[in-house]
Amino acid sequence: MSKNKKTLLVVLVTVALLLGGAMLMVQQADAAVPGDFLYGVDRAYESFQRGIRFSDEAKADFELELLSERMSELDEVSKNDEDLVDEAVENLDDQRVRTEECVREMEDNENSDEGELERIRNRYEEEVQDQYENMEQVQEKVQNNGDESQIETVNKVMENYKKEVDSFGNGSQNKQNDNGKGNSGSD
Repeated sequence: MSKNKKTLLVVLVTVALLLGGAMLMVQQADAAVPGDFLYGVDRAYESFQRGIRFSDEAKADFELELLSERMSELDEVSKNDEDLVDEAVENLDDQRVRTEECVREMEDNENSDEGELERIRNRYEEEVQDQYENMEQVQEKVQNNGDESQIETVNKVMENYKKEVDSFGNGSQNKQNDNGKGNSGSD
């Protein structure tokens, strides 16, 4: 085997090993929670994934996946490492805001498919309502622990979630009122 072929083979094997190792690390990082060594890798990879989604629907679906992941992280941290609850709660609320923004962008986009918009809006509302219920459990646990900083952080995020959940009811009420106005005009 010539020297050039050996060099090329070494380079190819090295690149394959590096890529394989990187993919394995990213896969392991996906299970990381705040405080884990690979959590930064997980968040960086999510940022990369965020950048390769182009349609509003794909962006919103991805943000919804991350919203669910942030809640799982909070559940894990609240069971195993209560010192990191603040960070996990703030990450969750940041993700809720990011997801809400994606949904609003879809609503503002005249070209959004109404069926897809409704599917994503319903999924978002269900996710936020479920998370609100889970946050109540976290809030109770944090209050029992007595850490004032955590109590303040969780209470602030609970207020944000409550406002969002309440807005769902108002949105439904507004739709019903709009439908009622149309019906009353024809009577």
